[in-house]
Order: sequence, then C-alpha cells, then structure tokens
Amino acid sequence: MPNLTPKSSQDYQKLLTSQLQNREQQLKKSRFLSLVKKKTPRLVRQGINVVHSIADPILCQSYQKQHGWDRPIPPLQLRIITSDRTIDGYVKSGKSIVDSFAEELKKCGLALDRFRNILDFGCGAGRQIQYMSGYRQANLTGCDPNEAHIKWLSKSYPGANFYRTNFNPPLPFADKSFDLIYSVSVFTHLSEKLQYDWLKELKRVLKPQGIALLTTLGEYAAKRNDILGINRHLYEQLIAEDLVFKLTPGTRSLNKFINPKALVEEEMYGLTYHSQKYIAENWSKYFEVVNIVPGCISNLQDLVILQK
Repeated sequence: MPNLTPKSSQDYQKLLTSQLQNREQQLKKSRFLSLVKKKTPRLVRQGINVVHSIADPILCQSYQKQHGWDRPIPPLQLRIITSDRTIDGYVKSGKSIVDSFAEELKKCGLALDRFRNILDFGCGAGRQIQYMSGYRQANLTGCDPNEAHIKWLSKSYPGANFYRTNFNPPLPFADKSFDLIYSVSVFTHLSEKLQYDWLKELKRVLKPQGIALLTTLGEYAAKRNDILGINRHLYEQLIAEDLVFKLTPGTRSLNKFINPKALVEEEMYGLTYHSQKYIAENWSKYFEVVNIVPGCISNLQDLVILQK
C-alpha cells in the first residue's frame, strides 16, 4: 500500500466553509426538528417509545418486504443506543457512512474493496456491518463493549467475527492484524487520556501502511450546534481550547450501560470535540494524518484518515 500525502490545514478550512454554506438550509430544518423534540413532553416521548417497541418487529418485516431488504435489522432497543431509531434511518445512515468511506479513500487512490482484514472498532448495532459484509473478499471483525450488540451481530452475521471488548484497552488481537480499521462515533466520546490509550492500541493492531478511518466532532459540528442552538458558543470554546470533553446528563445515563465500572470522569463515556489543529498536532504522534474531511459523516462528524 502506498504512503499517502497529508492534506494541509488550509484545505480543511476551505472545505469547512464550503460545507457549512452548502448545508445552511439543512441546518435550518434540523433546528426546527430539534425545537419540536424539546417541546415534546418527556412522558409523551416515553409513551411513543413503548408503542414503537411493541410494533417494531412487525415494522421490520414490513420494511424488508416493501424494500426487498434481505439483511438483518436489529430491534429498536439495540438501534436506539448507537444508531437512528427509525428502520429507514438505520439502513440509509449505514449506506451513507460506508459510501463516504469509499469516496474519501478513492480520493487517496485507494479502493475499499481492496482491504482484506478489516476491523469495525465500536461496531454498535451494525450500521456499517450491514454494508461491509457485502465485501466478500474481506475478513470482517467487529468489537464493542455492549454484550447485547455482540450477541445479535454474531447470530445475524455468522461469516464475520465479533468480540465483546472493554471500554479500556487492550484488544484481543495480535499485533499487525488489520490493514483497515474504521470507527464511527467512538472518539467522539473519549476523554483525552482514553483517546491516547486507544490510538496507541489501534496502531498496535494495524499493519504497516495500514489505514484507520476515525470520526470526530470538529469545528463543523461545533458551528452546526451553535446554529441549531444546541450548545451556544461551543465553536468559540473549541477554537480557544482545541479539545472539549464534557459529561452531560445523556452521556452519564449511557455510561451506566457502556462503562458502568468507571470511577473517575476521564474513564467515562462523554462528549468530545477535537479541533483540526489538535488532531494534526497530537494524533500525528501515532499516525500520519492524511486528511480531515469536515462534516462528511451524517452531516455532522469529520472523517479523519490516518496511515501507520
């Protein structure tokens, strides 16, 4: 595999500005939906969740029949933790993410279907697995701390291998096991200490010149959340501090399921924002930072392309 040429910070800033301008109308629509959700009483939302859970198996079968979808769809209680709660959202978001992987790799002169040993780090409910499993040439492995996700994926995709792993390293794999590692919405929740621990561990299990595709919340997401009114002045805070890690009521609640043994904040599941400058200066201690593509994952997360 060839060594890739890193992109400049100027390229990132130009693309960041372009992405925000092009998606202004989408952001306005998202703001409206966010306000509607905030105004919906909590008991009403809980009631809707109960109805959805009861009807979900029927809805899954109906969706598969109507759309000719022959791949497994996880139940609502598994989708809702790490994915879109809707069936259509789960299916389409997975395709969008894998398409983004393929597109950005192609720009680097690489083809997604050329990788042989692939790790989905933090595979969750299998949003990407449902599409990556279609690459028949690949030996596909997934790992996640959630035991229910791993049990469901192991049953649903017997051709791949799945492992329940801890919130902290190490991974149960030998050195230089994979030529591609991808991870969606994992480094968006790790403290600074944990991200360094995991970067070191991913480097260990990645082959020389191997590629890692990791998503982060960057300037694009911070500015987007400012516009939506989700978190005021977050963009300015990120520019000033370069790394923002915080615990919210939502992340504290999820931490009970994801890492219940955590005793200190830096071991907990939080919400993390990285500036492009921070990644260029710090992640480069572990990998070559080839490119950072703002907002290309689900119109929110940046895609960081790394090479060992």
